[in-house]
Amino acid sequence: MVQEMVVVAERMLQHAEPGSDPGRYLVALGWTECNLGEIRLQLNMAGWEEAIRSGLIRFRTAADGSPLDGFTFKSIGEWRSTLADDLKKSRPIDAQKEHDLAIEAYQHALTLNPDDRDARDALRELTATGPG
Repeated sequence: MVQEMVVVAERMLQHAEPGSDPGRYLVALGWTECNLGEIRLQLNMAGWEEAIRSGLIRFRTAADGSPLDGFTFKSIGEWRSTLADDLKKSRPIDAQKEHDLAIEAYQHALTLNPDDRDARDALRELTATGPG
């Protein structure tokens, strides 16, 4: 089912109206790929980290095209934090890097939308607990 969602999101991106903002499709594709990675991890399937990183690339591309979209940066923070949690036992140095990148993403989301309670709470939790 998730792989079908990836295909649909990719097709939506490919067939976006000329002149339209493809960012919303990139964000949808990013979420779908990251979710696919989490499912693969839960099922002990290969490629889980690559799927999450692919989703993060989609978010970053969307952020580059719409640098004032706080939701995209909040999504980056959420998935970098998730990746840090997933890596903490096997690769603690990489987990720390992802944790730090998650903090940066949430901080940026808050500069764009200081009233974003979810981003503020996530940032508070990340800074209080450390990686993982």
